[in-house]
Amino acid sequence: MPQAVNSLIAVAGTLLGVSVTYFFQRRAADRSELRNALAAFAAAVMEQRRGEYDRWWRHHEDLTSTAYVAARTASYRLWSIARQELYRVRLLTPDAQLVRRAHEGIAVTAQVHKAEERDGFEANGVAAERALEEFLVSATIRTAPSRNSVS
Repeated sequence: MPQAVNSLIAVAGTLLGVSVTYFFQRRAADRSELRNALAAFAAAVMEQRRGEYDRWWRHHEDLTSTAYVAARTASYRLWSIARQELYRVRLLTPDAQLVRRAHEGIAVTAQVHKAEERDGFEANGVAAERALEEFLVSATIRTAPSRNSVS
């Protein structure tokens, strides 16, 4: 009978160890997946901003050129990619403030090409950069491991 009790305790200990290990590995994997999605979103918004810059410059060079039409088309495609990455972020985090900042990043960036003059263009570019930076600060705070966590 003592051997049966010892075996039962050993099995219970093994199951507990496996369960705790799984729990912490799952948390680490989830956090890693979210960080990857946040990084991909930030990269997509940066590309969107680059596309908006190109669109503005081509517009002010020659509104009827094929270069402008290509830049405008590219800006729509880059906006769409940024939206796709936003949806991935939304699926991975319940954090409404972080998702709101992501929306703002895309919306502010989409305004870059709408400036009439160069000063407005540069101001819109700075606003887009600031919106992305605010998103990144929020993302960093929300995905940093807590001091109490083991993983």
